[in-house]
Amino acid sequence: MNVAVLEVCHKPYRQSRTDCLVPIHAGRAVAAERSKDGTLDAAALAWLRGNATGDDTGENISAANRNLNEFTALYWAWKNLTAEAIGLVHYRRHFIVDFDPSGCTYGDVLGLTAEKVRACVDRVG
Repeated sequence: MNVAVLEVCHKPYRQSRTDCLVPIHAGRAVAAERSKDGTLDAAALAWLRGNATGDDTGENISAANRNLNEFTALYWAWKNLTAEAIGLVHYRRHFIVDFDPSGCTYGDVLGLTAEKVRACVDRVG
């Protein structure tokens, strides 16, 4: 089974590097505009363009990100990926109490691999 877990971001961060996490920049269509988090500088925008897929390609609703949050990335995946199972994790919303982002990535802590995700999906599918 082809699986993809979106690792959604809207600013630079320490990305996980596993075979099933897809770094995706949510709201790329409006990323240069001011948001509740402030304004991204040119270096941050360049980093995002070089390190994450934008949710502003193919069929998308990226411009609505300020109102819809990471759902613009999920919509992009639904319309543009061929994965049979799609998941989502937000780069700063983690559910591990002892997680220390300065020492490792979320994917490292979980040991998240496509094989493990497929096994979970197969158990409930």
